[in-house]
Amino acid sequence: MSPLPRGPERGSEMHRPTLADAAQTYGRMAGRGADAYSVVLLYDGAIRHIAQARAAIAEAAIERRWQHVARATAIIEGLQQCLDHARGGEIAALLDRLYTYVTLRLQDINLRNDPRACDELVGLLRTLRASWAALAERGAAEPPAPRGGAVAA
Repeated sequence: MSPLPRGPERGSEMHRPTLADAAQTYGRMAGRGADAYSVVLLYDGAIRHIAQARAAIAEAAIERRWQHVARATAIIEGLQQCLDHARGGEIAALLDRLYTYVTLRLQDINLRNDPRACDELVGLLRTLRASWAALAERGAAEPPAPRGGAVAA
C-alpha cells in the first residue's frame, strides 16, 4: 500500500499525489503541532529571503542578493538535514530530492541573476508551506502525540 494519499480519479487516469500531499503525509508521520509550526516558520524565512533576493536583482544589488540566497540556502539545507528517512520512507526521499533541487535552483539565482528562478522557488515553497500550515493547525487542535516513537496518524 502506498504511503501517499490518493485522490479521486480525474478523467481516465488516477490522481497523482502532489508535493503538498507528500508534505502533509510526511508531517503526519513525523509529528504534530509545534514541529509542523516550526517548519512553517522556516518556509516563511526561506520565502522571505528569496523574495528579497529577487528585489536585490531588480536593484542590481549583487552582494545583497548573494546574502539572501545564502540565508535561504541555509534554511533549505537545515530542513533537508532534519528529514527522518527511517520513518519518512518514500516521502522523506521525495522531500530530500526536492530540497536538493531547491538548493541547486538557489545557486542558479546567483549564477544567472534570474528573477524567474526566484518566482519558481517562491511558488514551490508556498505550496509546501500551505500543507505544513494546515498540518500545524490540525496538530494544535489535537492532543500531543505520545512519546517513544508512536505517532498517531
